Amino acid sequence: MAKRAYGLIIFDLDGTLIDSKRDIANSINFALGSVGLNPLSETEISGFVGHGVRALIGQVLGSLEDSRLPMLRKNFQEHYDQHLLDTTQLYAGITELLKSLPEVELAVVSNKPHRMTEKILKGLNIEGFFKWVVGGDTYPVMKPNPQVLSNILAQSQKNRERLMVGDSSVDIQTGRACGIDTCGVTYGFRPLEELKAAGADILVHSVIELQQVLAGEPD
Repeated sequence: MAKRAYGLIIFDLDGTLIDSKRDIANSINFALGSVGLNPLSETEISGFVGHGVRALIGQVLGSLEDSRLPMLRKNFQEHYDQHLLDTTQLYAGITELLKSLPEVELAVVSNKPHRMTEKILKGLNIEGFFKWVVGGDTYPVMKPNPQVLSNILAQSQKNRERLMVGDSSVDIQTGRACGIDTCGVTYGFRPLEELKAAGADILVHSVIELQQVLAGEPD
């Protein structure tokens, strides 16, 4: 794909802007322990992230019909709300990347609950960069439903190209459903093969590469 000058860039959060694997895993394992279940590895848990809390808990349990799901979800959310910034940090270079886009409208669209999304952005001192912040409970639907982007796309004042950036097939599917360009980042939680299979228009392997794409720099 030829380099484009983007007027609106929509970012996923976990695995795209932030490395939150450990805090999510710690809270999941706290919740598992609270109902007498054995812990899972950080790698296994991070592979479940992306579809929202209910889906995350369902994958951890192996079923969305497990009777323990409501209790485990409650325990996870209560614990995570208190510990979501224990070890979570921006990927190296993200602040510099955001600062390099002063003329571009920026948004975060996550399937994490809205309040937690905003709490993390504020705690990591990047909330001021974003014109829009959408969480998994902002609307009745969440990614990959294209409706989660509809207000952003309608309200954007930029007539230039739009781009969805994320680390999972959920993000790529969302962008594609809206008819906008998609960029998959391979430094996040999900494998390169998933992003390729989802049909990402652009693939980058580091924050530096991502910055080059967003700046329209030549290969």
